[in-house]
Amino acid sequence: DLLTVIMVYLGKPCSKEYNELLSMLDILFSTEIQSESKKKMLRDDFNVPMTRTVESEVSLMCNLSEGVYQKGMEKGMEKGMEKGIIQNMLASIKNIVEGTGFTVDQAMNLLKIPDSEKPRYLELLKQE
Repeated sequence: DLLTVIMVYLGKPCSKEYNELLSMLDILFSTEIQSESKKKMLRDDFNVPMTRTVESEVSLMCNLSEGVYQKGMEKGMEKGMEKGIIQNMLASIKNIVEGTGFTVDQAMNLLKIPDSEKPRYLELLKQE
């Protein structure tokens, strides 16, 4: 079993490369248009007969694109939170060192940073 991947640049509705097929794909792949609206647009604008099979396929695609979108949002949120935590820890380390005269290692111990993560923070501190 071989997998074939085809990438299509949808373009913008006002560009000269934009045609009926791309318009239909744009509707199908949109995360902003609800399933029922997509079905209506396919039926009315592109004369696609809405059989049970086509309806179920459109619904499946809508659920798939929504799932991909949600997963991307979750990953983005996780990365953003992780980055915020790291920036906060770096600022805390610096504040402790500057305010108390502790060493960086003492500051990390005070903040209970696990030994396995200390090299990462040391490297980030050197970069700043």
